[in-house]
Amino acid sequence: MVLNARCVLCRALVVAAVLLSPCLASAQGGPFPIEETTIADVHHAMQRRTLSCVQLVQQYLDRIERHNKTLRAILHVNVHALNTARRLDAAFTSSGKLSGPLHCVPVAVKDAIDTAEMPTTGGSTAPFANLHPPKDSTVVAQLRAAGAIILAKTNLDEFGRGSSGLSTLGGQVRNPYDIARIPGGSSGGSGAAVAANLTLVALAEETGVSIRNPAANSNIVGIAPTQGLVSREGVIPISFTQDRVGAYARTVKDAALVLQVIAGYDPHDAVTAASRGRIPSEGYGGFLNAKGLAGARLGVVRQFMTAWTPADKESVEIAERAIADMKKAGAEVIDVSADLDKTLALLLPQLDPAYLSSPAPYLERSYLAKLDPDYADPAKYPGIYYGSHAEAPFALAFTVRNSMDPDTALLDRNRFPGFGINMTLNDARTNPFEFRYSFNRYLARRGDANISTLDDVINKPPRNSTVTSGVFFSENFKNNTLIKENAKTNLNDPFYLERLLRRKAHQEVILKVLADHSLDALVYPMKTIPASPIGARTSPAPAAAGYRPSSGNVLGSQTGFPSIIMPAGFTSVVYDWIADPANPARTVLGNAVPAQVPVGMEFLGAPFSEPLLLRLVSGYENIARHRRPPEGFAEGR
Repeated sequence: MVLNARCVLCRALVVAAVLLSPCLASAQGGPFPIEETTIADVHHAMQRRTLSCVQLVQQYLDRIERHNKTLRAILHVNVHALNTARRLDAAFTSSGKLSGPLHCVPVAVKDAIDTAEMPTTGGSTAPFANLHPPKDSTVVAQLRAAGAIILAKTNLDEFGRGSSGLSTLGGQVRNPYDIARIPGGSSGGSGAAVAANLTLVALAEETGVSIRNPAANSNIVGIAPTQGLVSREGVIPISFTQDRVGAYARTVKDAALVLQVIAGYDPHDAVTAASRGRIPSEGYGGFLNAKGLAGARLGVVRQFMTAWTPADKESVEIAERAIADMKKAGAEVIDVSADLDKTLALLLPQLDPAYLSSPAPYLERSYLAKLDPDYADPAKYPGIYYGSHAEAPFALAFTVRNSMDPDTALLDRNRFPGFGINMTLNDARTNPFEFRYSFNRYLARRGDANISTLDDVINKPPRNSTVTSGVFFSENFKNNTLIKENAKTNLNDPFYLERLLRRKAHQEVILKVLADHSLDALVYPMKTIPASPIGARTSPAPAAAGYRPSSGNVLGSQTGFPSIIMPAGFTSVVYDWIADPANPARTVLGNAVPAQVPVGMEFLGAPFSEPLLLRLVSGYENIARHRRPPEGFAEGR
């Protein structure tokens, strides 16, 4: 009887030793290769007992230690990550089952997203009494429930206000493919961390281009979901109209899995009520298809594919090759450029709020001055909004012939030669009006004893300092942007109403064009200006280009419609904007510089069409295979 008990005990010890010593098996074959690994790779290794959660997390922590001094992508490392990994290992050893779909998946979280066990600073040195929020944001809580490890918080443009990846707290994030260039922003730290394999996946967030721009610059997959699919509760906001949280990964499959975990209704974020019944019960991964482009109908938006200068040329060529590849894979491609502009010309005159919200067909200069002194400055706001009837709001002055017949409607190009979606996207963002309200609401919920309003952020000295400024990396930005936005006292501003209705017009235009041509999605390069050098001049857009920022178009954020960014290739040369040697106050295009900088294609669809978009992009991923790790951060370096 004693011998039998001893045998049972011996067998139990042997089993425990096998289960608890994956390091032995792993050591025999060398360390687990985390570079370019996937969630499936990690889980397969764990189920084979050749990798433990502790080992995986330690490898990522080591890699952060090795490379973050250069990249500056990570602001805070989770000191509790290894303890969480030990608990997950113990649970797996006991049950033999993974704790959830993201079991031990290291996730880097943009530092605008609340994590109770880690600081949430927004990249700022603002003097919060407690850098740790009282609880996790909804998306972080969902990640933890799915078994994920919150590995680190990533650097960003301060409080999300920028597009270069620069903050007072973390400094300038560098692009892993060329460390002399920006990663884009504001989610630049998350993008760089995924690209350089400092994390397996990451969370990003955008108001304008802050998910999509770093994804394009970092050669990764970026999902900017339908606004209302993913909760924003516990996220430092900019605009309650435009903000959304999304996912970064190196493969479509991993991005889809993260989206599945964070999607869903949250009673603390009312817009997510629209997602009820719109999330596939089988998960987003079930829609991935290597032949997903076969039979697809794609609308090409060539307004976003114009080579205005040599700086745009190679990106446009890469986008053209991507579209040709989609056709070879069985997609039918339709040019919808003229349809977008024609539909805009028909809709905007009916929606222009500068007319609808005013008793007169134009706004008096004296009234504008009461709203904001800048509005009455013709140099800053040319006379399309005021002055005389001849200078009435531009949407009212559209001359559309045969407007009762959409098929023959023509815009008066003599009067508006540059009219189109590039122009109407200009100054359409709502965040200058909403930031104060959304930010103060977040602070109220956070309940910090020292920082309770935007006014506190602007006026209180930064942490660990006796100076009275320096909370923001740019004093000019603080004075000319934050102070003005903080001064807005209501949302009755006609210019705010104009932007809301312009957003509605863009939504209706996209839906109509998708319907008219039975399209699955629109496709175009996210932007045609590659990542610029750190501290470089801003590229001036030609007058005919309308809205053409170097950080990319805002069609997705202006509509709230879902879009996915996919790696599409690399440039061979770039043309950067420099100071004119003859007149340093001017900006001119420099000579060609050899540079392999990523270019991203964007797939945009109707609201809650993520399953369809994932089918399309998985098909493109299968034929294109443009994802590759940055050479300067390969294993062993």
